[in-house]
Amino acid sequence: MIKKIVVYFLIVCLCAIVSFSNVISLDRMEIVFNDPPYDSGMKKALTNFVDSAASSIALAAYSLRGSVLKDALLKAAKRGVKIRVVADDSNIWNFYILKSKGIKVRFDASPSLMHNKFIIVDDRKVWTGSTNFTHMGLNFHNNNSIIIDATPVARDFERDFEQMWNGDFHENKRADRYHEFSVDGTPVETFFSPEDGIEEEIIKSISRARKGVYIEMYSFTDYRIANALRILLSRGIDVKILLDEDWNTQNKYSIYYKLDEHDPLFKHIRLDGNKIGLLHDKVMIIDPEGSKPTVITGSYNYTKSANYRNDENAVFIYSSGVAKVYYKEFLKLWSEGKTKR
Repeated sequence: MIKKIVVYFLIVCLCAIVSFSNVISLDRMEIVFNDPPYDSGMKKALTNFVDSAASSIALAAYSLRGSVLKDALLKAAKRGVKIRVVADDSNIWNFYILKSKGIKVRFDASPSLMHNKFIIVDDRKVWTGSTNFTHMGLNFHNNNSIIIDATPVARDFERDFEQMWNGDFHENKRADRYHEFSVDGTPVETFFSPEDGIEEEIIKSISRARKGVYIEMYSFTDYRIANALRILLSRGIDVKILLDEDWNTQNKYSIYYKLDEHDPLFKHIRLDGNKIGLLHDKVMIIDPEGSKPTVITGSYNYTKSANYRNDENAVFIYSSGVAKVYYKEFLKLWSEGKTKR
């Protein structure tokens, strides 16, 4: 960790002058990846998304630090956009800045986390993914975000938002949504925890794999998902798991922490190569070159807390184009990763 901090300060000036675009548009979806330490376009994409709001913004955010989103929201408020925010109470300072400017903010004060990172604009477009709205999250952590321009998907996220806005977090939320949508012919499913059983939906998707499953994950403790991947290996299906080094080598509950050389997963895991930040992605790519390519992304880490306690979201996208984009990013990060024991 100390090494990462030192490298961070050495490289911060470079980031101000070097810029690379890592924004991919596919039909009514836009995918954004961070490319630390360079400005990949994540900040600009986020600002453009908020700036596009004409009437309303609903934000569900675990954290808010730095000026990018805060300034964009204050700018939107000045032009008359109705803004509502639900937030976790563990990261309150910038949210109180918004409140002081007249923006309505409601906090989850429970011991569990309101861990979402989604924004709904004009009841029509949704931003979601792994990206925390912080300086590190937008600049130095490996993250992904996806914008979906589809009213039915936006309304499904809005129904989850409304429950939290009305004070129903975590186990008080109702599983009363229809999850299957078509975005210009692309099947999309949305799930929210803890009410929708995201763990089970992921395991069902893993069981349908025929060629390969590729994972980028910040926190991985879920033994049921790990066992489903071991079953795939026993059937000769390719499995590759890229994990954040800091979290998974220091947490005794991580599947990596417990592995030994006799475990089937042992040779199929690498640790991330990000020298200045975290691998903060929460992504699974299934059969990117198969008959039913699938991408699962959102705020959902592979942990029991994510499944049973926290407020989270996961989006399942069944698209060859989207899967190829995410798989290309996975291969890049995998090539930069390392084995360490």
